[in-house]
Amino acid sequence: MSTILTEADASKALDIAPGETIEIRLKGNPSTGYIWESSETVGAELTESSYENYNTQGRVGASGTFWFRYHIRSSGHIRLIYRRPWEPSSGNQSQFSVTIKADRGLSLAPSSPSSTLALIILGGAVAVAAWFAWRRAGGGTLGTDAK
Repeated sequence: MSTILTEADASKALDIAPGETIEIRLKGNPSTGYIWESSETVGAELTESSYENYNTQGRVGASGTFWFRYHIRSSGHIRLIYRRPWEPSSGNQSQFSVTIKADRGLSLAPSSPSSTLALIILGGAVAVAAWFAWRRAGGGTLGTDAK
């Protein structure tokens, strides 16, 4: 499932787990020469972008929505700029940015060819002791090599 962001979400810090998808939808009118561009992305991969025209009546110059889909890999940020691509950057363009905090969830790291060590991160505390207690109690291996 995607988290959908709009102009109302600009400058927010969001908790999004690694592996999740966000979709940013911003209003614009490319007939004026202005387009939304992904200008800086850290911790996310742009996987798809497009423009949807609201114009269902055949009117020239109608506005629509630019949308961008990102796959979250780690904490970072995304910044988009509304500009005319052929004009030099003035620093006064409209911008949309969000900060991504993706430090929650389950982190898996391979420890050997025959097993996988699971480091469970809960509220920022690493629960390695719980994993060792589980293994001492007879817990099986984790990963694709478990039979």
